[in-house]
Order: sequence, then structure tokens, then C-alpha cells
Amino acid sequence: MEQSSFDPILPDEMHTLILGSAPGKRSLIKQQYYAHKGNAFWPLALKYWQQEPTHDYSKKIMLLTDHRIGLWDVFGQFVRNGSMDHQFQQVTLQPLAQLFEAFPISLVILNGKTATKTYQTITSTIPTQWLTLSCPSTSGANNRQQELRQKQWFLAYRISELLDDFTRQGLRVYFGHTPFIWQYVKHLRTLVFIQEQNIATQDEFDELTSDEHYDYFLVMDQELPVATIRFQLTDTTIQPDRFCIAKTYRNKTIGTRLLSLYETYGHFLNATKSQLIAECQALPFYQKMGYQVIDAPHVVDGILCQTMQKTL
Repeated sequence: MEQSSFDPILPDEMHTLILGSAPGKRSLIKQQYYAHKGNAFWPLALKYWQQEPTHDYSKKIMLLTDHRIGLWDVFGQFVRNGSMDHQFQQVTLQPLAQLFEAFPISLVILNGKTATKTYQTITSTIPTQWLTLSCPSTSGANNRQQELRQKQWFLAYRISELLDDFTRQGLRVYFGHTPFIWQYVKHLRTLVFIQEQNIATQDEFDELTSDEHYDYFLVMDQELPVATIRFQLTDTTIQPDRFCIAKTYRNKTIGTRLLSLYETYGHFLNATKSQLIAECQALPFYQKMGYQVIDAPHVVDGILCQTMQKTL
């Protein structure tokens, strides 16, 4: 028999969307997301935000919506023999593209492998401009991964919290290498590095500039680019690079929050160390962020710099 998933939970100014596969039998009976007592979804959320366990479904939903986090499933209608993901026999996909156009999404959290694989199919023709995190399933069948599951979900919620801070300031965070992102990244880097710091154009826009393997974080205030940083991950080391903030937005903690977001995303991807080349004038900022100098001063693109490192 064909069954239907629930209506989405879509708070105002939603910046984070959590996607599962479809409700199980217990959830369908109670008409509640993640209603099975063995599912770790609600216990993990309550634990992260230091809330007492509760059976009040409205309070659990409010916990997410208060943080501008939405909830939905990738399957709209489905035929399934049981409650396990491998028992789906027929499915209809949700119209996620329409939802992404309607909300300022900065983060999608995927609950389990089925949701991840299906999401990748749905978005294969969509130019995604947000972070996507694939978390271990909260299903009771996945309890053997409890420690890893908690670590990854807690990091995902931390990333969402950092994004919420930007949203409350009227800012939106993008991630990726789409033409939309690149035009603003290039504009901001030109203003800060070339016009302010007199770095030569051929030095600023290096061989990594057009490489599709490198993504950027971009913070926007409506149509104004605020800050950007290039994401690089080599083995277990992230390498923050091309980090700049528009002059009128400096000294507003935007740089601190953006670098924290970068580091937390790197940690989610199993990075254990962050290493960067800092302008000597910026050393105090990075030292406050936990970085330590690991070499002597040297000149990069005509500017005195030092290499710094931090354990994540």
C-alpha cells in the first residue's frame, strides 16, 4: 500500500534543513517525525541543546524551529515492506528544488545513507550553493555507531548554530563554486587584496582560482559581499586561504565566526589540524583563535607573513 510522508516543518527564515528518507511505521501511526523510541534523533537534539528529555512533540519541534531548522523527508510517497530503508519498493521524490528557491538555505543535514543517496540524485541538476552534511542514521538499527553518530550530529548542529548567528545579523552564508558565488568572491578579493593591499592581479588570482575542486564560503548582506574564504582540505589538514572581509564590516566578529564555521566544517570532514599563512599584522587575531606560529617571517606576494597552525 502506498503511504505518504509528512508535511515539512518550515520555520521562518529557515537556514538549515534536515532530510530523512521517510517515516517508519511507528511515526506513521503517531503522525510524528522520528516517533520510534529506539530512534536517536530527538535524544541527540535534546542533548546537544542541553534540554531535559520530553515526550511533548510540540516542544521538540519548537527546539528546531527556534533555531531556524526545518525537517522533511526525501520521499513523498512510497511503498515499503516494513520500516527499514532497504525495504522500499517504490518511491516518489519530494520537490526539493522548489523549497530551495523559497528559503535562504545555508545547510542541508542528511540523516543516513538512503537520504544522502536520494538527495544526491535530486540535486544532480541543481546548482547547490550551501553546505551539505551526511550524518550517520539515527535509526535504532544503527546504534553500533553511537559514538561517531553523536560526534557528527553535534558538529552538524554546531555548524547550524554558527549559521544562525549570521542569520540573526541579517547575513546569509553560501558555500560552493557556482558562477553566482565566484562573481562576488572575485569582487571582494579585488577590493581587499588588489586595491587595498596592492597585490598584483596575477599573484592574487592564482592557479587554484578556477579549479572546480576548491569551494568558497561567501557571506552576503543582501546583494553586498561581506566576507569570503577559500576551503581546502589535504588529507587531515584544512588550509584556510584568501580570507578577507569588506572594510565596512570589519570589527564585527564576522571574521571570527566565519573561521570558526570553516574549522567546524573541516572537523566534520575528519580534519585534525588547520594550517594557514597569515599576514604578520593579523597574527594577534589568529592567536586569539588558538593558532601558533611555526616558522620565521617570510614574504608572500610582497607582504610579510608567517605560517600558523592549530589542532582542531
